[in-house]
This record gives sequence, C-alpha cells and structure tokens, in this order.
Amino acid sequence: MNLIARLKASALVNRLLRRKYSTTDDPQEVPVQKAAYHYFADRVVNRTDRVLDIGFGLGYGACLLAEKAKSVAGVDVDEKAVRRAMSAKWPSNAGPFVLYDGRSLPFENGAIDVITCVDVLEHVQDYEAFLMEMTRVAKRAIALSTPNRRPEFTKPDGSPKNYWHLREWNHAELDEILKRLKGWTIDWRFVDGPFEGPFDISAAAGEKTMALTPILFKE
Repeated sequence: MNLIARLKASALVNRLLRRKYSTTDDPQEVPVQKAAYHYFADRVVNRTDRVLDIGFGLGYGACLLAEKAKSVAGVDVDEKAVRRAMSAKWPSNAGPFVLYDGRSLPFENGAIDVITCVDVLEHVQDYEAFLMEMTRVAKRAIALSTPNRRPEFTKPDGSPKNYWHLREWNHAELDEILKRLKGWTIDWRFVDGPFEGPFDISAAAGEKTMALTPILFKE
C-alpha cells in the first residue's frame, strides 16, 4: 500500500472510530459541563420554556434543566445514549430523547424556546450548517458551551489533543463565527476555573477560562 492509500485508509478509520464513540462507553459527569448547565438553568431558562438539549449524552444536563423548564426534550447522534435514555427514569417534564442524523433537527421553525448545546460543537464537521439549523428551530435563545482552545490541550500543529474533537476555538475565533448569524445577539460568558472546578462564570475570557459559553438571543 502506497503512502496516499495509507493516508486515505487512516482517515477512514478515524471517521469510523468517531462515529462509534459513545458517552456511555466511559460514563462520567464532566464538571465544566455541569457548570454550564447550571448557569443556563439559572440565567437563561424560564419556567414556561420548552427546552431542547442537543447531544444530551448521559442526561444529567437535561435533568438539571428540567428542574426549571416547563419541558425538556433531547436529541443525540449516539445510538447507545438514546437506548440508555429510553430505559432511564426521567422527571415527568423530560422527554422524549431521540436519535437524529446530526443535520436536520426534527422540529418545525421556532418550535423550541431555548436550545442548549454543551460540548457538541467541537465534534461537528459542518458546524456552520449546524448553527444555522439551531437558529431555525430556536424561538428565543441558543445556549452554547465548547472548550476554550488552551495551549496545554493543543498540539503543535494547532489541532486539539483530545482525539474526539475536530477543532477548538478561542474567544475571538468563535465570536467571528457567531456574528455571521443574522438576527441574533451574543451575550458572552466564560466558565473559569481548574479542570475539576470549582468554577466561576465571567463576562471576559482570561487565563483560567476552560469553556466558551455564549448565549444567543433572538433579536
């Protein structure tokens, strides 16, 4: 096998491995994710809101949101996570939790008051189309959280050390992308602290920023 063939084969293996990755393979709650979910529940979600959690994974974020929201549904591309959710015990206002194709959300325009999307954007190949699909479905707000591109988590070539992340951004890079979404204003927030916490939510990025956590509001 020549070099080009080996590179193509390696790329195919990487795509297949990423497709098979499941949060249920090594189930554990991620502290920085919980901090983002707590902030969204406290400061973004209202009692009357219908919420959609994209990439719900193990479901602990959706449970936090359900404590505040009128209802919480979830979608995920992870078949194992969806099967796990189908057999789990949820709050009465949570569900359904369904499988989707990663491209088209199974909801009509403006059908969801608030969309939450925590540690998902860095896994999406066509992230711009993904963001546009969220703006189609969300009626009031889109709450995002994604890792801040920190030097200690980045390879010399600029790619993430985390094998499962296709890319990571810093504040300026993600801000430029989000500003292309017409009709939405950005309320920037940042999750700051050590890897295991405790965390603070700040309005400016700094050396301790672990996650970029912008909230988009419909104009």
